[in-house]
Amino acid sequence: MSKIQFVEALVKKVLPIFIGAGILLGILQNINYFVANENMNYENSMGQGLQFFLYSISYTVIIGMAVALTYEWIRKRLAWEDGIARKIIIEYLSSLVVALSVMTALSYVLVPQYCVEGTFSMELKANLIITFVMDTVIMLFINSIMIFKDWRAALMEKNKLEKENIQMQFQMLKNQLNPHFLFNSLNTLSSLVHIDADKADAFIQEFAGIFRKILEIREKTLVSLKEELNLADSWLFLQKYRFEEGLIPEISVSRESMQHKVPPLTLQLLLENAVKHNAIHASNPLRIEISANGEWLHVTNNRIHKGHKEASTGIGLKNLVSRYELLGDRIPQFITREDSFEAHIPLIKD
Repeated sequence: MSKIQFVEALVKKVLPIFIGAGILLGILQNINYFVANENMNYENSMGQGLQFFLYSISYTVIIGMAVALTYEWIRKRLAWEDGIARKIIIEYLSSLVVALSVMTALSYVLVPQYCVEGTFSMELKANLIITFVMDTVIMLFINSIMIFKDWRAALMEKNKLEKENIQMQFQMLKNQLNPHFLFNSLNTLSSLVHIDADKADAFIQEFAGIFRKILEIREKTLVSLKEELNLADSWLFLQKYRFEEGLIPEISVSRESMQHKVPPLTLQLLLENAVKHNAIHASNPLRIEISANGEWLHVTNNRIHKGHKEASTGIGLKNLVSRYELLGDRIPQFITREDSFEAHIPLIKD
């Protein structure tokens, strides 16, 4: 909040409260004055009562504004992270010191006739006690409102920053997917070029189409399982150019599960992982089973050990887990057995 906005808020919202409190304080002071001076002349009493009202409003408005300005000055220098109790205590004590100091100074300026040789008359002492109590109540009320608003604003800002940070991390994770896809696809294309040039050309055309689909969905946080399966079908079609009968996919997904959500390219990452880390031959095909039961997406493949270990970017499965962690949902589960690998992916409902 700028200084101009703060002053406008004081005038529009806080000043009427101070004036109302000043009127109430004036009534209390008049009651105290009339009780202490039962035999006073009526005309003098009316004049004195009006004077008390003016003094009370002046006291309350000036002290209230001083307290508000003091609070604003401290608020800019103390954050909630410095300690809630410490912040509240410092604000309260500072406001109290300012209120009492201004109150005493105003007493000498506005009612000098009550000050006799540096001491206060009994009436003034009583009035100052009332003023102190009222201004303390007002100060606590205003401070409570300001502290609550400050705390709420700080909490909203913290939530906003956390959300922006999560979105940034999620975007960084999604940005990793294209290089991962390119890395694996280029490996496939490299192998295919040496086998069949015509198939390599057809692969490039299909590759362009699937890459276009990836660009369409990669900016989304979640996509339907139906969209994922369509993309997976295209990806599996590409792999058929290379592996032919060596790759056998089996898909069984309930209609209910189709509308549930997963992070984009979830299936593709799992399929790439299966193809990359297994030796695939027509005589010993890689079987990939994809199923869903409404709560989980299951992807299972048999393990066909390679004679050498493939180089890995380290992105695939870790990327998927990280994205689910940022979404705050259940975490994917991976089970590696001697003859199979299982991935169990939570389906997110709308």
